[in-house]
Amino acid sequence: MTGRKRADDRKVINGILFVLITGCRWGDMPAVYGSQATAWRRLKRWSEEGIWNKIVGSLRDSAYQLVSQIR
Repeated sequence: MTGRKRADDRKVINGILFVLITGCRWGDMPAVYGSQATAWRRLKRWSEEGIWNKIVGSLRDSAYQLVSQIR
């Protein structure tokens, strides 16, 4: 295997969410989330492949289940 180790998906997702929620520019994403270029590329690729919709759908379904348990 060659190249760099794959960036941690959890950090990348948190970076993507930070940018989308705050509305900041990708270049202003805090370094704690890793490379802004990696986060942007993954968001683009995951959106094109439908993966981002699956992630958001899974989060939505989990939130609905949690709310229904509380009620």
